[in-house]
Amino acid sequence: MIGRWIGLAVAIAFVVGPSLGWQLHPEDPQLNYMAAVAALMAVWWLTEALPIAATALVPLALMPLLGIQSMADVSASYGSRFIFLFLGGFLIALAVEESGLHRRIALSIVYAMGDQPRRIVLGFMIATAA
Repeated sequence: MIGRWIGLAVAIAFVVGPSLGWQLHPEDPQLNYMAAVAALMAVWWLTEALPIAATALVPLALMPLLGIQSMADVSASYGSRFIFLFLGGFLIALAVEESGLHRRIALSIVYAMGDQPRRIVLGFMIATAA
């Protein structure tokens, strides 16, 4: 519970700080705001003042609001084709785990290979190559 209050207090300090003159780079205010957003997210991830998934969405709200990047540029990072590739892989892994397919594959390989060490290693090689 104390972590939430610390996280929120530090968040307010990071957001209000550049406006009060606490600046890393006086010539570039966007750099100061970006450093504040990054530090804010780091503190919120460490203290879990907000859920981790909600903290990951902070740039979508703050970066356009502070004039760091446009909403289109920020949201493009969340919609990259690689993100969807990882999401698809995680969903397949979740389906395999929920159905128990990973156990069935492992047990069938152990059953087929027997108890000899060389054949067990061969079973591992076959399982990871498939």
